[in-house]
Amino acid sequence: MLNDLYGIKVSMCTQNALRTSLSQLLSLNCMRSYLSNFKWDNATYESKYYETLKDCPPRMLLEDKTFREKYEKAVLLCLKMLTKTGVDCNKDLLVFLSSPHTAKPELATLIAKHHSWAGLLRDTITDCSMVAFADQCLEFHHDKGVACGIRGNTVLRTALIPNTKDMVLDVVKVELQDDTEGWSARWDVTALKPGRQIWLGERGELSLVALMPDGSLLVKWRPSMVALKMKRLLKSQELPHREFVEIQDNESKRKAVRPIRVFIMSDRVSET
Repeated sequence: MLNDLYGIKVSMCTQNALRTSLSQLLSLNCMRSYLSNFKWDNATYESKYYETLKDCPPRMLLEDKTFREKYEKAVLLCLKMLTKTGVDCNKDLLVFLSSPHTAKPELATLIAKHHSWAGLLRDTITDCSMVAFADQCLEFHHDKGVACGIRGNTVLRTALIPNTKDMVLDVVKVELQDDTEGWSARWDVTALKPGRQIWLGERGELSLVALMPDGSLLVKWRPSMVALKMKRLLKSQELPHREFVEIQDNESKRKAVRPIRVFIMSDRVSET
């Protein structure tokens, strides 16, 4: 589970966000600060904990039963705190914050009207999002994007898996040779036109704003209305596409198509 992309890290300086694995989320400085008073009972256990989060080698967990217990306790402690993050009842995004400069760990709020993509991160039966601030500067260089010292519309960077049974999306699979990340193919999205709708079922809908030079999609998000959802399911039989949140094992990945990178832009300029 820690390898899956259920984490969201938010840049402190730009408030742009990035889908990431839970293991990487637990390695952020804010989580290290949160565990600053955790009793490891062994001088090497703290560094070993972060090494294990980085590589997740089962050997390190199995060799030392005491370390395994400490590792599991620290992970569960962090996850328990992170379950308080995510989209709240006002549809705003709660983000975990902890540092040596804060009196105690707290939840900061990103207002939905300035970060409309936050609605996509609402928990469902199958998906969740745990959110924390990162020191990393996440810039989005676009004429409306946010970079250090430049105000604009924030973005959430994530990825999309088209439903292969529904080629309404007009994407074409292109085989890859010796891909450095191990994917067998990629999606050619050049046939997509601005305004194209990409339905994500209960997760809402993406509307294509522009194709990026690297093949990424710049999109905006909106929730799916119940009436529209039922119409698509019962009449057109259109099948939803989905966000890429689950990491495949190496064998499955060698047979899979690389997800389409998407940047989901907010509707309004951020407050920062």
